[in-house]
Amino acid sequence: MVASGPVLVQRGLLLDRARVPDPDRIAEVVAFQRSGHRVLLLARQPQRWRPTRNSMDADLGLQQQLHQAFRRAGAELDGTLYLATGLFARRQSRTEELARAARRYGVEAGQLIAVGSDDTLLDSVVQSGGRALNVGSVRVAGASRHRHLKAALLALD
Repeated sequence: MVASGPVLVQRGLLLDRARVPDPDRIAEVVAFQRSGHRVLLLARQPQRWRPTRNSMDADLGLQQQLHQAFRRAGAELDGTLYLATGLFARRQSRTEELARAARRYGVEAGQLIAVGSDDTLLDSVVQSGGRALNVGSVRVAGASRHRHLKAALLALD
């Protein structure tokens, strides 16, 4: 069954150990997209979210690299959704941001599906009523666990 809203894929799952786009993982997501799914990347908002800071420049550079990698693979990304997770960020603001993203796609927040390995991001999706697929060793209440990205994506088809 194909979801009408986007599947949120944690951006970090698409990177290799050197923190650059991994062509094999991108190919897995592109195959998933070709089966009828829309993909929106999910990431933690950089701590220094200012246009003149190096952290934002590096983050935007990574975003551009991922978009280019998807284009080379013959696909497009819908974009990247950044959620604030810092010391003063509130769970409610994350769930509200997820609800806004869902509305942009014409679905309810409870229809969102996220694939990731970050407990805060996955917990935010669960708290919004959505479905979370955990890739890795962290435990998130309400999230199903999968050994790797491909297994999680196959569970959605």
